[in-house]
Amino acid sequence: MKKGAILFIFCFALSVAIAGTGEKRTVNSAPQVTNLNDVISQIEYPKTLRDNFVEGSVVVVVKICEKGNLKDYRIRKSSDPLFQASVENALDDLQFQPATNTSGEYVESRISIPFEFKLNFD
Repeated sequence: MKKGAILFIFCFALSVAIAGTGEKRTVNSAPQVTNLNDVISQIEYPKTLRDNFVEGSVVVVVKICEKGNLKDYRIRKSSDPLFQASVENALDDLQFQPATNTSGEYVESRISIPFEFKLNFD
């Protein structure tokens, strides 16, 4: 944590859809973020929002290619553009283990990642 008074909570809710034709296919294993803690520790809580005691959230849907690289993303929800910018600055640093299908082949997939920005007053 960059500031002792700030608690950045990351909630990871996994929703997986195989990308491509839009057709739902069976996923044997969902993609995993392999360096989540490292990336979380580098996300900045925007100073203006922290100083004004503003908390919020950002939900990002990321598309992961079959090689495990971030292919694309879209912001599904953001409570503030400054929170959104903080999250977007960190997305390229995320590393993934790609999803596999029932045959064990790596497949393109999407996951939804909600980020919660909370202040710690302890």
